Amino acid sequence: MHVSYKGHLIHAGAKYSPAVNEWVPTLVVVWSQPWTFQEIRFTDTFSTEMIAQVYARQYGKRWIDAGKPARADANGPVSFTNGSGRTAVAHHSLDFHSTCLRKAPPEP
Repeated sequence: MHVSYKGHLIHAGAKYSPAVNEWVPTLVVVWSQPWTFQEIRFTDTFSTEMIAQVYARQYGKRWIDAGKPARADANGPVSFTNGSGRTAVAHHSLDFHSTCLRKAPPEP
């Protein structure tokens, strides 16, 4: 599922995980000047492919709204917490970005 959002192309998908018999969201956000993309990897699983795709698309929009990392920020990690209590830590290189999600620590 492709959608344009605020000058970005969001490609949201899902892959089947036979180990847990559920779907894992996949997300790639692309923006230009020059062509740069961010792959966001998820550990969450969902019972249907459609729910996983919708989750990835909504997460991509929230990631863009949170101020996606600029190319100039390619020298260190950036972290933020989304609405579902997960912390994302992005490690950047000049042309490829990969984000891994993990459970946010409980608040005191």
